[in-house]
Amino acid sequence: MLTLKMAEALKPLADSVLVLTRYETVWWPQVRVLAPPGKEQAYLAQVSDALRRANLPPLAVQAAPASDGLIVADAWLNANERRPLLIVATAWHEAGPPEKSTEGCVAILLAPGFFRWPASVTVAARLHRPVAGIAWPAWT
Repeated sequence: MLTLKMAEALKPLADSVLVLTRYETVWWPQVRVLAPPGKEQAYLAQVSDALRRANLPPLAVQAAPASDGLIVADAWLNANERRPLLIVATAWHEAGPPEKSTEGCVAILLAPGFFRWPASVTVAARLHRPVAGIAWPAWT
C-alpha cells in the first residue's frame, strides 16, 4: 500500500524526472527517502518499486533518518551538489494513524540552479537560505 502512495506522490514530478534522466547518469537526480529507524531497507525497496510503477528509470535511492526532515535539503545545499535531489517523505501506519497523527506521502524535486533546465521542467517554488543572519529587534 505504501508503495502505491509513493508512486502517486511521484506522478506530478514524473515528466520533469524523465527529462532530467535524458542527460548522462552522473547528472540524474539523487533520491533520498526519509525512513524511520529500522525501516530503511524496506523504504529503499518501496521507493525503488514506486519509481518503477511511476515509469521512471532506476534512480539510486539512499535512506535518510525521518527525523532529519528538511535537514536533508540543507545538507544537499551545503555540499554544493550539481545534481538535482528528489526527496520522498511519508508517514504511513499499518493499523491506522495514532490519535493526533496524519498519514501522507510527498515527493519534492530540488534543482541546484547550476544549469538551465529544459523548458518542460517547471519550477514550482524556490528554496534558499539567507546569506547572512539578520538581527531582529526584540519585541516587548
